[in-house]
Amino acid sequence: MAIVQASSHTATAPKRSRDASKLGKQDNVFWQLFPADRWVPMMIGLPYMLPDCDLEVAPIGEASVDTWVHRQLIIVTGRVIDCVQDTRGPVFSKAIELNEHINDV
Repeated sequence: MAIVQASSHTATAPKRSRDASKLGKQDNVFWQLFPADRWVPMMIGLPYMLPDCDLEVAPIGEASVDTWVHRQLIIVTGRVIDCVQDTRGPVFSKAIELNEHINDV
């Protein structure tokens, strides 16, 4: 019985690490594609596909400082592009909002 428990414990541990590794890879791929989803449509005059309204960046403790700052800058860049492409033209409240976000970063 103890051997079965020990073998089942060791069998599940690598699966968890593989799942975490897979999630980490998916997270990295997303953060590489997300800025492209902003820049390419802006250059060709089409709307982007991925909204950033539900986007959350992990706290600094869960990622390196470089990764956290890079992801924050990606979000700010996306919001600047939103302002540039807004059909109503420049909106002062959006500029203030962006300025506050930049100061928070």
